[in-house]
Amino acid sequence: MSIGFVSFGNSGTMGHMSLLIKIARKVIDKTNRQIYLFSEYEYESYTDFSHDRMEYIVLPKEIDRHSEAGRIDYENRNSLLDKMADRGVTDIFYSTFFDETLLDETRRRGMRSYLVSYPLRDTYLTLFYGKGFHMKFDDLFILCDIFDPCLSGQMNGSMVRPILNRNKKGVPKNKVLVTAGGGGQPSAEIFFNLIGKAIDKVAPDYDVDFTVLLGAYNTNDVGPFPKTKIKRWTHDMPAEYREARFVISEAGFFTVHELLEHNKPAILIPGARNIDNQELRAVTWELEGCGYCVLPDSQADTLEDKMRHMLNGKAAEFSGRCKSLFDRAGKFPSVIDKILAKIS
Repeated sequence: MSIGFVSFGNSGTMGHMSLLIKIARKVIDKTNRQIYLFSEYEYESYTDFSHDRMEYIVLPKEIDRHSEAGRIDYENRNSLLDKMADRGVTDIFYSTFFDETLLDETRRRGMRSYLVSYPLRDTYLTLFYGKGFHMKFDDLFILCDIFDPCLSGQMNGSMVRPILNRNKKGVPKNKVLVTAGGGGQPSAEIFFNLIGKAIDKVAPDYDVDFTVLLGAYNTNDVGPFPKTKIKRWTHDMPAEYREARFVISEAGFFTVHELLEHNKPAILIPGARNIDNQELRAVTWELEGCGYCVLPDSQADTLEDKMRHMLNGKAAEFSGRCKSLFDRAGKFPSVIDKILAKIS
């Protein structure tokens, strides 16, 4: 009667890790079930969470592959299946990405499968249902986004709120935090090109330092930029948020919801993703008064202008406006309550 969480290494690697570990913490606290987290990445090296009923299993790494509305082909699926069977896994939760053949085989063996995902972009949402992928799962748990789900086409599943914890506010230092997961994505090069040019212009004019925090698996060659520290990873992300006057980031689902947790204003540069509508998320962020959206085809002076607005006082003005978005998620049931109801 063990539970398996599966995170294939397709993109958003650390965001999926954060989601699954948050869920695992809650499940361990509320049940006596053993949990296994299966991933192509060494998540155990990048989290401070450990428990005697939590085991991290590293899967054979395969090259990033194209996703068809979340469906991928994982060639080592038989090895994964054996690992789950050997450990008595009865309930399997996939974070957005899944292998269709694996789903068919686990169902044949009597294992239950669930999908936990952010809302898919409209085209891929249509594909997800048109190809019947939803029929492969025992249930779908769709994480509510900051935009109206009607704008993206709500998936026919349980719309739930992610695990959001209001974090304590700190006293910001003269620091701007740049978070850049997306290693391996073409949009990462565009992001860093904009960031580098803007920091070159802005840094000499302000008493402020920049920290560029790369995802654990980001392989981009970044910098050097003036007055900028480049860090490969941190185990204390909350401290980085607390110390920052504002954040510059792509508009990934998990990053944006961390910004909400920390009530942190931000400039969002949406990355190009097939199934995740980062553009809509970033535009909503600006329209809700939480910061700015800079589209990736903008000139660097557009980002420079927004950074100067933030440093000249707009960051303080935006601070706190995220609360309405945070509170809006409260109208949906918690993802953990829904999951507990399924596994009880």
